[in-house]
Amino acid sequence: MFYLIYRKLYYLVYQLQVTEEVLLRYWIDEKHNLQKYYISIFNIDGAHAYLYHKLIKQLQVPTLIITDLDIKIEKSEMPEDGDYQQVISLKDRTTTNNTLKHFFEENLENIEEKNNQIDDNLYVFFQTKEEQFYPTSFEEALILCNYKTDLLKSVLKETKPQVYQNIRNGDDENLKTKSRLLQHKLSNSKSEFTNRLLLGLLTESTQDEFEIPEYIEKGLTALSTMLEGAAQ
Repeated sequence: MFYLIYRKLYYLVYQLQVTEEVLLRYWIDEKHNLQKYYISIFNIDGAHAYLYHKLIKQLQVPTLIITDLDIKIEKSEMPEDGDYQQVISLKDRTTTNNTLKHFFEENLENIEEKNNQIDDNLYVFFQTKEEQFYPTSFEEALILCNYKTDLLKSVLKETKPQVYQNIRNGDDENLKTKSRLLQHKLSNSKSEFTNRLLLGLLTESTQDEFEIPEYIEKGLTALSTMLEGAAQ
């Protein structure tokens, strides 16, 4: 670890799950302004990135934390049929994410107005509104960004054929308006979903149509700026 820090071409990404980590590595490799750096990704299981704040600040290593909003689910949002309600506003919403509580606050209502830059060498990014809704996970953000793309629809159909058929019901708009329900249905198949998606991105000619969620795109841009500044 200290060898990597010494090289100064290094950063940390915390709080990623299997889907984020696999696809983030792909997106970094695809970005020419990041390819030249030695980039390490740390997958921390749970919302514990805040524990490393003092260490990150002291070492002055360019660091990006990517995490979920982790919106607290109210009982009223979980009807008996399990049809989770879309999140259309952060008003009166709170987070269960200890990292967001540490850097910002528990109430999410004004979190989008906060500065993502915590220190000179540290940025924290989380989901923002996509297609009228706030994604509650990385998978939901992917769905909302790409629900019309052939690649995503193909991957969903291969991973969860019956779920895909029932939710889409012949209309792509249903994938958007039921994105929260769809991502919950994917909860036990995240690895398969991710690997099918990665394979498609690597092999299909339509890969350029696939969009990176806005919060990750902005995070990678911030990371690139930090690294360029550190290299000067």
